[in-house]
Amino acid sequence: MVAVGIAAAAAALVAPLGGTPSYLPVPRVDRREQAFVAAQDRDRAAAAARSGLHFDVRVVGERVRRFGAATARATDEAAATELGELRAAFEVARRRHGDAPLITLRSVQTAAFLSALRRWEATGVIDAELEELGGDLPRAVGANCWSVGRRLRLSEAERRTLFRIRWAELVGAVDVVPFAPSLNEWRAYFRFLLEHPEGGPGPDGPRRRLAYVNALARRDPEYPSRFARGVILSQLGEAQAAAEAFGAFLEGPRTTPLRPWARNHLAAALAALPPGDPPP
Repeated sequence: MVAVGIAAAAAALVAPLGGTPSYLPVPRVDRREQAFVAAQDRDRAAAAARSGLHFDVRVVGERVRRFGAATARATDEAAATELGELRAAFEVARRRHGDAPLITLRSVQTAAFLSALRRWEATGVIDAELEELGGDLPRAVGANCWSVGRRLRLSEAERRTLFRIRWAELVGAVDVVPFAPSLNEWRAYFRFLLEHPEGGPGPDGPRRRLAYVNALARRDPEYPSRFARGVILSQLGEAQAAAEAFGAFLEGPRTTPLRPWARNHLAAALAALPPGDPPP
């Protein structure tokens, strides 16, 4: 209790008084879990290099590549056809061989994707493998300001997470265990997007961050989504909605160090309401 009191008092001293909130919490990512996942991927890819993969599983891998190539070339009709073929091939392979070989395929393609990204950074050349496994990622990197020169802003762990989530979505198994991303992967994914929103740091950034917060809240009950919504809505000048979000956050656990911030942000949002507007 003493420790909690000291933490709350310290938070109160640094909590901003009035003004537009600037601190947006990001989800905490378990780096040890990321390292464990990376090691598993490497082991599976090495085992596949020694023993090979079933024909039906290789068909799934080829379909992933065909879809990526169609997406990279912006041929929407072909991409839609390839996506249907990919998901059908995935179901056939899963029915005949189970989940484990497909998990191994994902590890093999993850390793190839990471290698293709490293070559792109080194040479500036988008090769066929990057098109096949990354799809329109090179275009997205430029449009979203996800690089400095040729150096991507994504760490290797974030690149791995991005590919694994995309792979699960492509085969239609984003909510199917064991292909579904883990909570830690969703946290890493949305953390990156909150820090580097799609479209870059333009005027649409806050709206995009609000969408990420809402999506993350559906998957991570520990993330302080109400506080985050209040921050973003304050930045958007929506004082009424921001006050409601901070008020809802303050109805939650009383031990969070964000409470002094939320109280001050709530007071600022209420003060920004036009005369005559009812408080939330």
